[in-house]
Formats: sequence, structure tokens, C-alpha cells
Amino acid sequence: MVWCPMITAQYAIVRHAVGRPVDAAGRAGLVRYLHAARAPDGAWGLHPESSGYVFVTALVYVALRLLGVGRDEPIAKDARCWLASQPGGVLAIPTWGKFWLALLNLYDWRGVNPCLPELLLLPRALPFHPRRYYCHTRYIYLAMAYLYGARVRVRLGPIADELRDELYGAPWATLDFAAHRDHVATSDLYVRPGRALRVAVRALRMLERAVPAGLRRRALEACFERIVYEQRVTRHCALSPVNGLMNCLVLWSRDHPDLDASLAGLEDWRWQDAEQGVRYAGARSAAWDTAFALRALTASPSGLVLLRRRASLAGERLHR
Repeated sequence: MVWCPMITAQYAIVRHAVGRPVDAAGRAGLVRYLHAARAPDGAWGLHPESSGYVFVTALVYVALRLLGVGRDEPIAKDARCWLASQPGGVLAIPTWGKFWLALLNLYDWRGVNPCLPELLLLPRALPFHPRRYYCHTRYIYLAMAYLYGARVRVRLGPIADELRDELYGAPWATLDFAAHRDHVATSDLYVRPGRALRVAVRALRMLERAVPAGLRRRALEACFERIVYEQRVTRHCALSPVNGLMNCLVLWSRDHPDLDASLAGLEDWRWQDAEQGVRYAGARSAAWDTAFALRALTASPSGLVLLRRRASLAGERLHR
């Protein structure tokens, strides 16, 4: 399955954040892929035919710099110019991007819309309980709720100040992140948030101010237990690397012994070839792709002939 550079960028970021940076060969492979995946204007999108997204481009930019790419190398310079040319710039990165940058202390948590862990403690019968969400949405929410609720921050060291300057082009102290909480770059906007969603988000902001510290601790523990459970029952691969990468940050924040196994589990999502380098896919789709190919073949007379021949050859081999 062809995926977008989002996960590959997040992989590089997470490995750096937890103090397990990739080796030289891995760095070269990742950078090769990011070179191959970029659009002619220097940005990155959600898929090979996509135009540039502030979300994907900003994360790839941070990943490249953490992988050792210099700020004035063409791939970084072009991306930075593209980001600066977008209305609102990186300040208008969508919520998921705000969340990832806040984890790296490159965005203020006050500019991130709430992702409350307390929702997990509500009665399961409620229609908006997280356990009712689609499986990928549910597990992504679980990790995001923990990281948001605990306000986890990664210390990047001296490069953090460089990245702040490169991403925003203005002094950090002058940036009003809270004022941009609801701003979404036009390049990334599919559907403008409706009135009901805006009201719900405002309600969650007010609700969070009233959450007792003890209740927040209970909610975080509930999230953490579910995250550890998921990592263990999936042999530390997680449902997908989208939430698996965030699970690694959760485990790192608690200095949990399952971190090493979870980092190793991410390698199940790795794809590598000489042409495009190293990337991480959101799904392993061999069975899916084979099933679709079989349906396509059976839909045409020539395909049926081919399948019969292959079945005959397979039968002969088994007979021998």
C-alpha cells in the first residue's frame, strides 16, 4: 500500500525524541524517500498525486532537520519557503499538526484544541464514548488523549530554537498560539468546521478548566493501561503505526520497559527499496491487494484462463 510521508516523518521524530535516533544507513534511506516523495514545488502532500499540505510539509521539515539535513540544503530551503508562502504559515497547521509540534515544544499547548482523557471515564452507554469510535480513531484518540492530558513535551536541545525560528520566522515570545487554535491552512482544509463542532470544542475548553487534578490522574491511568494492553496483545506492533508511534511516546514519558519492544515493533511497518529508500506504511496490504487482483482477473475471460493455468500448475507441483 502506498502511503504518505506523514508516518515516515513521525517515525524519524519519535526515534529522535526518545533518544534512539536511527543509524547512518537508516538516515540515508529515510532522506532518500523524502526526496523522492516531495512535489515539484518543494512541499509534501497526503499521497503521490496530492498538492502540498502544511501539516505534512511541516512535519517532514522537522524530521529532515532532526535527521541531520542542514537548513540551507535545497530540500529544506524549498520546504521552508513553501511554508512561509502559505496564508497563516505554520501557525495555521491543522489540529493534528499543532498536536505533534506541541509535543516537540515547537507549538504552545494553549493553541491545541482539547483531547480530553476524561471522556474514557464516562458511561459506555453514551453515544460519544471513545469506545464507540471506529477502531483506528479510537486508538489514535487514546494516545492523543494521554499525551494531551499529561502535556508531554520532548526536549530537543539546541536545535529547538533553530526550528522555532525556521518554522515561524518571528520571535517565539511574540507568537500568540491560542489565537490560532481554530485556524486551518486553506491547503489542508477539506470541510470547514461546522457550528456544532465549534460549540463542542468551546464546551470542552471550559470543561477542562473545571477538571479536578485527581480525576485527570484517573483518566490518564485508564488511557495508559489501555495503551500498554494494546501494545502487548499486538506483539508491540500496535493497530497501525499511526497510533503505535504515539504509543511509543506515551511509554517513553513513563519510562516504561515496553518501549524497546514497541520501537522494534514499528519495523513491521517498514518498506524499503533501492529506488525510493526507507518509508513506513500505514497498513500491510498483501492479502487485500491479492484479493482485489483475483477479483479483477475473474472479471475477464482472459483472467479466468490465466487463473486456471496457474491452478493447474500448482496442482501439478503438489502432486509431485
